Amino acid sequence: MTKKKYYIYLIFVTLMWGLTPVTTAYFYDYMSGTVYGALSAIISAVSFTAIAWRKRKLIDRKYLKVAVWTGLAFSIAVILQMIGLQYTTPSMYAFLGNTSCVVVPILMLVLVKRKLHPLSIVAGPLCLLGCFIISNLGPGNAIGIGEILCALAGVFFAFNIVGTGEYAKDLDVSVYLMIQKWIHTVTSVTVMLVLYFIRVDGKALEEITFRWQPGILFWLIIHILIHVSFCWALRIKAAQNINAVVIAVTMPFSAVITMVISALLGMETFTLKYIIGGGIILVSVIMSGVIEGRNKNQLHQED
Repeated sequence: MTKKKYYIYLIFVTLMWGLTPVTTAYFYDYMSGTVYGALSAIISAVSFTAIAWRKRKLIDRKYLKVAVWTGLAFSIAVILQMIGLQYTTPSMYAFLGNTSCVVVPILMLVLVKRKLHPLSIVAGPLCLLGCFIISNLGPGNAIGIGEILCALAGVFFAFNIVGTGEYAKDLDVSVYLMIQKWIHTVTSVTVMLVLYFIRVDGKALEEITFRWQPGILFWLIIHILIHVSFCWALRIKAAQNINAVVIAVTMPFSAVITMVISALLGMETFTLKYIIGGGIILVSVIMSGVIEGRNKNQLHQED
C-alpha cells in the first residue's frame, strides 16, 4: 500500500486539475477574472506561508533570485489564463496551455545548451497543429482573444518549468513555492489595478467586479486550498516516489477530463475538432513529458 498511495495521489491531482477550469468558470458568475486571480493568489500565498513558515530562515539571495523571476513567469501565465477563460471555453483553456511543450525544448537549447531530442522536434509541430485545429483556425475563421491569451500562457509556463527544473533543484520546495506565490500575489493585484485604471473610450480594459453572495468567498477559499495548495503538495509527494515518466504521461489527461466534464455540463459543444485537436496536443505533451521524465530518471541514477 505504501507505493500505491502515491499513485492514488497522482490520480486525485489529475482529476482535480481536470475540474479546475470548469469550477473556475463557475466563479466568473460572481467576479471578474482579475479579481478571481488576485483573491486566488492571496489565498494560495497565505496557505504556502503557513506550510513553509518554520523554514523561512532558509531564504537567501539564491532563493530570491530564482523564485522571483520564475514566480513572475508563473504569475503572468496564470493571469493570462484567468483573463482568457472569460473569452473561451474550459477545454480551450486546458489544452492551449500545453503550448509550453513547444517552448520548453527551445529554452533548454538556448539557456542550458541541451540538444533537442528527436521526439521534441516532432512534439513541437504536433502541438502547434493541435492548437490550430482546436482553435478552429481556417478560411473565414479568426482566433479569439481568449485562445490567444491561453496559448500565450503556455509560453510563460515554459519559462517557469525550465527555470524551476534547472535552477531550483537544491532549493526547499515549500519555501520556494511560498516566495513564488507572494510574487504571484503582487503581480496579480498590480495587473488587476492597472487593467482597471487604463481606460479606452471611458471603459476599463478589465472591470473590477465582485458580486457578493453568501458563501462564495468561503467556497473560493476551499477551492483554492484543494486545487492549488493541497494538490501541489500531493503532486510533489507523488513526483518524489513515482517514476517521472509515469508522472509525465498521466498529468496531461487532466485536459481530457476538462473537455469531457465541460461537454457533459453543456458549457461547450463536444465536436470533432476537440477530439482531433485535443488528441494531437495530448500526444505531443506526452511525448515531451516522456523525454523529460527519462532525463530526470537518468540524473537520479547518476547521483
